[in-house]
Amino acid sequence: MRHKVRTGAFCLTLALILALLPLVTQPIPTAFSASTRPAQGGCPSIAAIDNFLPSPIVGASFSVTGDTTTYVFDSLEDRSPVNGVPGLIAYCIYPAQPPGNPDSATALAHGANGDPFQVHWGSIQGYFAFVRGHGNPSNIELDGTTGIVMGTATWTSATPPVSQTILLHINDAAECQRLYGGNEDTCFVFPAGAPTPPPCNGNPACKEVVIDEAISTDPLTVPAYTLLHLHYTYMIVNQATNDFDMIFYPPTPRTRDINSGGGKDYFGCEQIPDPAGSPGGQGTFPNYQGTGFTLRMTVPNPGAGCQQSRFTFTARNNNGEPIVLSPGEMIVFTIDMVTRVNQGGHQEFTSCGPHYLNSGFTVKWFQSDDGQLHSFTTNPPIVVNVVGCDRTRLGVDTR
Repeated sequence: MRHKVRTGAFCLTLALILALLPLVTQPIPTAFSASTRPAQGGCPSIAAIDNFLPSPIVGASFSVTGDTTTYVFDSLEDRSPVNGVPGLIAYCIYPAQPPGNPDSATALAHGANGDPFQVHWGSIQGYFAFVRGHGNPSNIELDGTTGIVMGTATWTSATPPVSQTILLHINDAAECQRLYGGNEDTCFVFPAGAPTPPPCNGNPACKEVVIDEAISTDPLTVPAYTLLHLHYTYMIVNQATNDFDMIFYPPTPRTRDINSGGGKDYFGCEQIPDPAGSPGGQGTFPNYQGTGFTLRMTVPNPGAGCQQSRFTFTARNNNGEPIVLSPGEMIVFTIDMVTRVNQGGHQEFTSCGPHYLNSGFTVKWFQSDDGQLHSFTTNPPIVVNVVGCDRTRLGVDTR
């Protein structure tokens, strides 16, 4: 009999999934929470958007012409707004991956006070957005106006994705409390008639990171010369709409890379495993976080100038039996990293500007319907913007 990982019928938000780790697999969560709120006025991560409900008072749509997509907002009911309230705060867009976010985007809408909306990028969280300028007066009022063009996006290096999920951030206390309870004035909702998006926006895998010391998440910004604590969450999902099992075989001595099934990722040279986190260092960790998989954290080239940490995540050897994910099941695991002190004795990061945190998360699996090896890589890699490299102010000499 195959080793099949199952649990009972859970209905979990992402926050609850992480709180309950270690778990093995969970059915895809269907619970909703108005409290899943991003920092700095951004949009939720792609991994958390299934937490929200549709609202009948707002609508959204997009159309594709060539390499450009145009996005439209509809206020479907006059909510008698005053000074932008009730109103639209942000229009969040989650393109299918690949190709992921567009190469460029332009905001065209204006708020009630005439302030233009702005483009915000959340590459780490899998979205881009059109966001109000400055506070409630710059909201788009919910006054019954339809056909408001929010902006455009252009994919020059790929074809615009046919599948794009839109999530709206509204300031309407009555509607938010009707949908979610509580006393929140603002909430995230799906447009009327929109289906609830699946985990990872329908992809077989996704990842996200939370950095304790982040200055902002939109864009992801951190201070230089600072010990950073980075918490990565990885998901592998067999979507409920699939009609096949995802099969992960234990590797054999002849297996190359993760070609028996599993996952892998590389971290930037500035990072090492957090000794106080999980897994806590280099090594082999069977049944990692109760998933049934073995995590191997290594430095493939320890003598190189860039000592880059890498992990593989493969089925542990259980008498040769595979791990099988049926439709509607997922695996969630976390990895904690910190920034290292470099050879000069300085705390990374020591240079400002964009830095790749890690590569794409690659997952490989066999399918029960065709017996073939399939592969998916999350895109794009996670990028962090480092600021505060004034050596005189910080008293740091990086020579």
